[in-house]
Amino acid sequence: MSKRYNNRKGGKSYGKQRNLRSVGINSSREINHTVAEVGFSVFRSPDEDDQLFNTQNIFKNLCSQITHIPRGEMGSRPMALSQLMKHEVLQNKDAYTDIYATDAVNHIYDNVTSLRRQTTVALGRVGLFGSRYASLAIVGIALHEDEMARINIERRQIINALEDIANPGHDYEFQWLQRQIPHISLGKIDGKYIDEYKKTIRPALTDQMPEEVQLKRATIYKPTGF
Repeated sequence: MSKRYNNRKGGKSYGKQRNLRSVGINSSREINHTVAEVGFSVFRSPDEDDQLFNTQNIFKNLCSQITHIPRGEMGSRPMALSQLMKHEVLQNKDAYTDIYATDAVNHIYDNVTSLRRQTTVALGRVGLFGSRYASLAIVGIALHEDEMARINIERRQIINALEDIANPGHDYEFQWLQRQIPHISLGKIDGKYIDEYKKTIRPALTDQMPEEVQLKRATIYKPTGF
């Protein structure tokens, strides 16, 4: 591995250190902690003026009489396209006990340059996501099938970059989620209202959702409420 990225705990730091705000990193994250200690997530948020927020408002109105949690409210994370989740990173934490989180972030941004740019993705269908056994069902919009391959390739590049800087001298069996359907979650509903979702909520959201969504450049973030 190149010395430039060999910024391991207790070792010498090579290469430039990025300004945290300049690459979309949450600047409140502890900058001297290891990946194993704090983890991080990678996601893209919709532009503030994007029509998808109107769709989420429709979701809130449709669910006003049933138990629901819109994204960004009641402690849930904001509406976003998730590309790597914190618990995935921590699931592989044994491989990153000597790797500073900021160094991992910089390495990802240096090697997956598409994360630095905004992107527009076409949307596909409204659906339910997550475990079938969960008490709350995730209502979201999947990307159009033509977009899924591109987003999944970017996710694989993120994972490859992260695996590239794992603790040296060991062979790790990494465990990453097999994400087949990239989607943007609008919120969650109580599982006992699935029939209502099928009859009313899904058709209304399908009729009103935009054809595409403008996503900001990626953010790499140590979440507190996921």
